[in-house]
Amino acid sequence: MTRRFTKLLLLGAVVAGIVTATAAALAFTDASFFPSEGEVGTPYQHRFDARGGSPPYTFVVLSGALPPGLTLRSDGLVSGTPTQSGSFSFWVELTDSWTTPLRAQREFTIAIAPDLRITTEGAPAATPGTPYSLQLTWVGGGTITWSVSAGVLPPGFTLDQSGLLQGTPTTVGLYDFTIFITDGKRSDTKRLLIAVRNKLAFAPPGAVPAAEVGVELTPLPLTATGGSEKYTWEVDPLTLPGGLRLDTEARIVGTPRVAGTFAIAVTVKDDEGRSATGEVALTIAPKLRIATRRLPQSKVGNPFSVELSVLGGVEPIRWRAVKGEGRFPPGVRLNRKTGLLAGKPRKPGRYRFVIEATDGFKVTAQRTLTIVVRALPRAKKA
Repeated sequence: MTRRFTKLLLLGAVVAGIVTATAAALAFTDASFFPSEGEVGTPYQHRFDARGGSPPYTFVVLSGALPPGLTLRSDGLVSGTPTQSGSFSFWVELTDSWTTPLRAQREFTIAIAPDLRITTEGAPAATPGTPYSLQLTWVGGGTITWSVSAGVLPPGFTLDQSGLLQGTPTTVGLYDFTIFITDGKRSDTKRLLIAVRNKLAFAPPGAVPAAEVGVELTPLPLTATGGSEKYTWEVDPLTLPGGLRLDTEARIVGTPRVAGTFAIAVTVKDDEGRSATGEVALTIAPKLRIATRRLPQSKVGNPFSVELSVLGGVEPIRWRAVKGEGRFPPGVRLNRKTGLLAGKPRKPGRYRFVIEATDGFKVTAQRTLTIVVRALPRAKKA
């Protein structure tokens, strides 16, 4: 009995020793200790593994957090695409498959570098003969090498190793090229487009139409030269005569309500960021009216001459006597082109008539006038 007990005691000690040795042997492998560095936006993988114990093994995060975008599977695979840079520390617990599971814990750190990325979104347009400079920007890099990997820069341009794109363009054109950067491990590209155009300039209209208050303006188109030729226009409302506006076809239109000489300030822009300003000189005549109010008296047989006049209106002015509205003294006629009322009255009397003037816009004005013709005094008898 004593011998059997001794054997059982020795067997228990052996089993206990095996269990203790196995528990001490459960650990992360050396390859698990040092996760590789990741990069924002680049798929990442790292596997935790174990030795000893009884596989299969289970891995869970006890505390801390993996880099955003990464997850840990129960089989020890860390995978995903990092979304944030930084250094992220966390504890992982390793469990084996013994009836009474053995466990091991360790802290790990995964560093995520910023992605190497060109942040310049676009390049401004350029003008031949005008110095140009654009500092390209980026994030996530240390020592960067810059180059053009596709296309060509505008003639006269260079790209240095600080990312400065500069020069004086010499040739009009649309230049499409790709910038490449690398720090030896990571790289990025950015496609840029630089439009080299002639200077944008406002082109004053060659002939400004005549204008008159109350008469619809002959549309006055606005024009420009240079730039991309895709223009948008603005007119300073403080300089625009009342009643006029800028329409969708880049024309000044409308019916003016005020007379005067105006310098209309305009701005033209193209779709590549250029702009230019200018002025349109526009004279608006007052509405036509007859200025002559009274006519001098005359005597039979004496020369009579009066040139009728107008205020406002637009040349040419044409004159006429309105039919059925009185008549001139016999011997007096009206020159319809000049408005000269002249002749030698042949009969005394009071002559009332209506004169009408018509201008180049077919605007009319009327006025009632009167000529008094007196008889010659009778000769005294001897």
